[in-house]
Amino acid sequence: MPLLFDSEATAFSRLFAYLEEPWEALSSLEAYLGILLAEDPLSGRTPAGPGDAYIHGDLRLGPGVRVEPGVHIEGVVHLGSGCIVESGAYIKGPAWLAEGCEVRQGAYIRGNVIAGAGCVLGHCSEFKQAILLEGAQAPHFNYVGDSIMGIKAHIGAGVILSNLRLDKRRVRAALLPKGTLNDKGRLELLDTGLVKFGALLGDGCEIGCNCVLNPGSILGSGCRAAPLSRIKGTWPEDSIID
Repeated sequence: MPLLFDSEATAFSRLFAYLEEPWEALSSLEAYLGILLAEDPLSGRTPAGPGDAYIHGDLRLGPGVRVEPGVHIEGVVHLGSGCIVESGAYIKGPAWLAEGCEVRQGAYIRGNVIAGAGCVLGHCSEFKQAILLEGAQAPHFNYVGDSIMGIKAHIGAGVILSNLRLDKRRVRAALLPKGTLNDKGRLELLDTGLVKFGALLGDGCEIGCNCVLNPGSILGSGCRAAPLSRIKGTWPEDSIID
């Protein structure tokens, strides 16, 4: 899928290996996360719980992890080497945070979340049924639900990846260049089968502060969006959205 993600450059390439459409990774996420956790080399270890943190579940810590006082963790959670979890963060498993991830104060991870090496899950941001590939950043006041952020994709403060239509119908979407055009010259939208589907942000996307992406938005790799943009539909790689 060169339009969106370099699947050979991520440690989670198996997740994308047999998909017909990239949003199918969201439906496969829970099962794939189960496989990751079953194969986890940290499984079976019982590290000492961080002082003044609430731990209720199976926490797996790599070397050099720092969990600050006031963190709440429950369920099965993998924190790779060098991860930092700041005070006030809430992590609900299953979740896999690879090495060097930073979970900032007030972040809420609601389950079924995978974050690749070096990701930032930011201050007062919420993540649910989400995939963040290596180096992706959602640093401040963001909502990332039922969405995929590509390698080194970045969303500015206040960006919302909206995942539910107002009429609660299943989300329809299309993918360039495979999508066909209708008689009005527009892409034919496909029924994704998903009631909740936020956005797919390709590798290296930059989204300016306070943008809102409507359900089913697909941005090819290298897209840039100006602050305060209202974004919908499918955009080719390297598009400028304003």
